[in-house]
Amino acid sequence: MPNTSDIKIKIREIDKNNNEVKFSWEDSLGKRHGKNLKLGVSLSEIHSDFGNLNVVGIETKTILLSNGHRLSEGDYITPKICR
Repeated sequence: MPNTSDIKIKIREIDKNNNEVKFSWEDSLGKRHGKNLKLGVSLSEIHSDFGNLNVVGIETKTILLSNGHRLSEGDYITPKICR
C-alpha cells in the first residue's frame, strides 16, 4: 500500500472478461507494487485516501468509476479524482 499523500496509481490492465482491473505503483524507495481489484471493490483496498471510490463498470480498455469518471489503460488515478 502506498504511504505518501502523493499517491499516483497506474491502471495497468483492464480485463473485461474477468471483470478485473490491474493497478500498479511505485513506493518512495522506487519499488514497484501491484494489486488486482474485481468490479465493485473499493479502491481503498489500495489506499484509504481513495475512500469509497469503486470501479462500477468495465468496458473494452475503459473503466467507469463510481464518481462518474472514465479512465483507460495507462491512465493514472490519484485521490484528487475522488472529489
